[in-house]
Amino acid sequence: MQRAIKYAHDNELRFFANEFRADGPKHLTASLERKGCQRDFIPPKEVELSLTLLEQRTGPEFVVRFAVDQVLSKQAPDFDDDVLYNLNILQENLGAADVFESSATLAQYLDTVRVDWEILPVGNVDDVVRRMLHGKRAVSETSRNTMKQRLNVMARFKPTAFIAGTNGFLRYFGAQFGDNLVAFENLSYGNALYLMYNDWEELSRRSRVDLLKGPRDGFDRIEHRDGWEQRLETLLKEHRKHK
Repeated sequence: MQRAIKYAHDNELRFFANEFRADGPKHLTASLERKGCQRDFIPPKEVELSLTLLEQRTGPEFVVRFAVDQVLSKQAPDFDDDVLYNLNILQENLGAADVFESSATLAQYLDTVRVDWEILPVGNVDDVVRRMLHGKRAVSETSRNTMKQRLNVMARFKPTAFIAGTNGFLRYFGAQFGDNLVAFENLSYGNALYLMYNDWEELSRRSRVDLLKGPRDGFDRIEHRDGWEQRLETLLKEHRKHK
């Protein structure tokens, strides 16, 4: 069997083709070509997840901080790569991730899991978005546009008010359609809308993972797939009809 390797370049990537030839009976020759590209090996880093108990609530409930035990410098040349690496560790293991200053206190961590609400009057969506983002950590233009698009959909169904989390991270925003009827979005996990009914204030304080692993009592989860707006409209009509 013979093997030949041919190389080609595309920008900075090096592609290759492995060609295998084998002689068979009656002077026949068979060949097979397999394509591939050059790969970089990224070795694992010696980082650890640290756990800190932040709060014990009533009943068997605890608030625990999981953190990658590594302080990063914004001036370091590999800062962006290191941040992405550490965020991936948290996302893969916990399904959630965020970035804090190394000087952040435990109280500041707790502020990101406690949710207090700001009720905003119905009005121009651009004005509502500005008020929701005022005093919050900056969001990307893509996230801002997503907020506007989702709030415009909610506005079509005549909410009584818009609503937003008051902590610095804007975990939740949405619209209130009655005392026990609230639609929530989350910029960090933007693939679904949560329509919450009775005890929505308590439900909204639970994590996404906690909500999904338990019984689906008191809320509906609407994934942002084709037709999600119609699904929201249908559920709102059903709930309003029984009030």
